[in-house]
Amino acid sequence: MVSHASFHYLLLYDGQCSLCTAFAQQVKAWDRRERIRTLAFDDPQAKEWEARIGPGFRQSFHLVHPDSRIEHGDQAIPTVVGLLPWGRLPAWLMRHLPGSPWLIERAYVWVASRRTCEIR
Repeated sequence: MVSHASFHYLLLYDGQCSLCTAFAQQVKAWDRRERIRTLAFDDPQAKEWEARIGPGFRQSFHLVHPDSRIEHGDQAIPTVVGLLPWGRLPAWLMRHLPGSPWLIERAYVWVASRRTCEIR
């Protein structure tokens, strides 16, 4: 079992996807306060989360909160951005500007459809 005390947030991503891996690496680089731990889907520690999330596990990235709530894909983007040192204002705008959630969803779907890996 993954210890909740060992991280603030957990970003689960497809380590076989170059785009997903680049995203996770960039989040780690920007996360100077080390609030987000990253874990690839194929890591043995990810099995617990795969069982919890179910069939959609490999369809998008997931952000596990310290209280075990889970956000998926485009829904998690404002939270991830808000956790980064410069992200509080952009995250607020993502959540509150009219049309922003729709735009984030559309952008996420567009980018995800161009992934260089196969969704398993």
